[in-house]
Amino acid sequence: MNLKSDTGRGKRSGPLRDKAGDTSMLRGTCAGCGMSVKSSGRRSTDGDLDPPARLAAKLRILRNRTGKSLRELERLTHTSDSSLSRYLNGSTLPPWTVVAALCRVAGTDPDQLRTLWSAARARPAASTGAGHDLARQPACVPLSAFVHELHDDDTPFDPDGHAIGAVGAALSSSYDRLSGPAARLFRLLGGVHPGPDVTARTATALASAPALEVRTALQELIQSNLLVEHEPGRYRIHSQLRTFARDRFARQDQHLDRRLAFDRLFEHTLQLAHAAARALDRARVPVRSPGMPVDTEPIGDASTAMAWVTREHDALLAVVNLAADRGDHRTPLLAWALTPYLRPRGRFDEWRDIQRRALDVALQGNDLPGQALANLELGQAFLHLGDATAARVHFEWVVSWAGANPDLTGAARAGLAEVSRPQGWTRPGTHL
Repeated sequence: MNLKSDTGRGKRSGPLRDKAGDTSMLRGTCAGCGMSVKSSGRRSTDGDLDPPARLAAKLRILRNRTGKSLRELERLTHTSDSSLSRYLNGSTLPPWTVVAALCRVAGTDPDQLRTLWSAARARPAASTGAGHDLARQPACVPLSAFVHELHDDDTPFDPDGHAIGAVGAALSSSYDRLSGPAARLFRLLGGVHPGPDVTARTATALASAPALEVRTALQELIQSNLLVEHEPGRYRIHSQLRTFARDRFARQDQHLDRRLAFDRLFEHTLQLAHAAARALDRARVPVRSPGMPVDTEPIGDASTAMAWVTREHDALLAVVNLAADRGDHRTPLLAWALTPYLRPRGRFDEWRDIQRRALDVALQGNDLPGQALANLELGQAFLHLGDATAARVHFEWVVSWAGANPDLTGAARAGLAEVSRPQGWTRPGTHL
């Protein structure tokens, strides 16, 4: 589909002129940016518009060509009709997920608008001078931009998350004006998820709420400058705001709600990570925790799984460390799931360190199956690091435990055989 503007067909849309025919200087508002701008008076074309206004025009074209009402598009794009209205009239910059969804409904390739959307998101907004309300800055201004701009005010929050100074007051005011679902999601993203960023799927699992409600809340947070969509479909909270959100989470959410939120995060990550681990290495024993079912749509074949783990590695590692910090019993299982990614890349030190943390948690919780799993993984990690003595200690622990899974015991015996080879160590052929 050609996305050239359909506006102005059969209509005159040239500049306004006074009675003498001179072009007047018109003052208007930049759609999506709230900037006061002047028109030169010459005939406006699509190329003359700034990126946010051009994007809004393209989206209106797409909407018209779908022939669907806003209510119908709400269902098809998982975006409220009120939000769609703001995106179409250019008053708010839409998240990339909404742009892509609208393109799909219209039957066109979303990549045609990716460059324009990126330009609209990056377009700087003019400051309105001293005393401007940060909470009302346009959504197309990155959060990091105005945090850096007001860095002279020092951090807007103290170490406990309390607002200090004018900047802290403005950001606190932004939070206070959020709807209930958006405020709750903000607390969950900053108070539970360790970062560095989240997807809409993870946010939905964390909130345990309908996808449409979560997407609407994400958009509200972006519009309030409390969240940044730094890549299409990936959301990040600034480190200073994370401190603020963590404080609100501790103060406003009940203890049971907080515990359940961490449970949802660990279970969601565990299910997805195990699906990826099994796709990457079908020979591994299917060790998993019987938890709540989750949608594992992103995990398909080995190549898809590898792409997913590669993209999510930092977040996965952060979740494993968070689980270890909290002494969660799923830590050995989460650590196990990262092996098919770390081992082929020669990241043996990281593999060893993660398994050490897993073993510590299993020891503290008197979790013998978890200890067996972590000991086996540590034995294999030390083999790859060339430390046969340390590897032997961990393999022998697994073999000596009478209650060990036969598959674990078999893998440990194979590891001991590798350690005992007179010609020295070779890469084990056993996968677990």
